[in-house]
Amino acid sequence: MATGYYGIVDEVRVVLVDPETKNVTKMVDLMKSYDYKVITVRTSSEAMEMLSKGEEKIDVIIISVPTPNLNSFKLLDQAVTLDIISLFICDEYNELLAKKALKEGASLFVHRPLNEEIVKYLWQFVLRRKIERETAKKGSEDGHKMTVNDVDTNNMDGDNEVLSEKINYEEVEDHIGSNGKYKRRRKNNRKDMKKNKVIKQKNCLKWTANLHAKFMKSLEQLGEGRCYPKEIVAVMDVPGLTRMQVASHLQILNQTLV
Repeated sequence: MATGYYGIVDEVRVVLVDPETKNVTKMVDLMKSYDYKVITVRTSSEAMEMLSKGEEKIDVIIISVPTPNLNSFKLLDQAVTLDIISLFICDEYNELLAKKALKEGASLFVHRPLNEEIVKYLWQFVLRRKIERETAKKGSEDGHKMTVNDVDTNNMDGDNEVLSEKINYEEVEDHIGSNGKYKRRRKNNRKDMKKNKVIKQKNCLKWTANLHAKFMKSLEQLGEGRCYPKEIVAVMDVPGLTRMQVASHLQILNQTLV
């Protein structure tokens, strides 16, 4: 029994959707030979009902159908929403259907029978998704940290104020008084001080699983060499999302994958 993913991924749970009984046994035996945990259902409708109940923990769903139909793509949409890795296996390879499936979130669109090399390395899809989730979680936690630059506790009036930025609020001058002694005089720019008496919280964004999924989908859509923050923001089309937030998330992802 092959267990190449042990020590890297704890377990890989697969749902196989296949209406043809003769194909199921061979595919299940192949996946079990690599120690994957497999559940089989005959139709996309049954699979959607199972996902809706949420009783089973699922890492991968394999939609093995003669030709993709409306229910197949409904199942794909539901799986993508639940952040489940999805593969299409069909009798005939159709480039238009492949493009539609990949655009809507499928990880692979391949011709039957299921290639052993794909099964052998199926755990890598699971590991990649795990890394993406951990990256998104870390980005969310980092985004909630607030930075306060300066706290002035010893100003002339005895006020304790939190300032959003360092203010040069005083000038000290030496002059000679009428009694011939040196005096020090402070000039406070009170107008500017009042104007800046605010706490600016770092602009943060919670990278939820759904938002991160949109982010990854935009990378796939743009393709290698075109994944720049400005373009990603445009493709994601999320209100309030900024180029800096995307750039930071992209940097974290790149560091994780190095």
